[in-house]
Amino acid sequence: MRKKVDRSEVFAELLPGAAPEATGELLKDLHLLTRDGDLNADARRKMKQIRHLLQLLAPAIDDVLARHADPIIVDCGAGKSYLGFLLYVTRLAREARGRLVSIESRPELVAATAERAARFGCARMTAVAGTIAEAPLPERVH
Repeated sequence: MRKKVDRSEVFAELLPGAAPEATGELLKDLHLLTRDGDLNADARRKMKQIRHLLQLLAPAIDDVLARHADPIIVDCGAGKSYLGFLLYVTRLAREARGRLVSIESRPELVAATAERAARFGCARMTAVAGTIAEAPLPERVH
């Protein structure tokens, strides 16, 4: 039987800096939280992976935010954009600046990311269809 994890643990342990009230519905939509707002063991493992990636990226994100007024960060091979959305809500939304571009080759995932970004108010997040080598990007990205 899978262990049910209390939702308060999600934000305190896995997503420090995220606003629970805003992020909870997004996490449900990404199927990282149950409909009740809880975290099962499988999703907890996924969240820990994402948190680890966010920690690895933190020095680079800190640097680009310190050096650029409106950096453009690219998530290559974004898939369902778990990492992109959580980077957006934990860093870019909090900073109220910077843009995130998610590149994905599967059209259905690009459409889902664009729709989700619009629905959850991630106005500075865009989804681009294409391969990493050929995706249309702004001239300067970080």
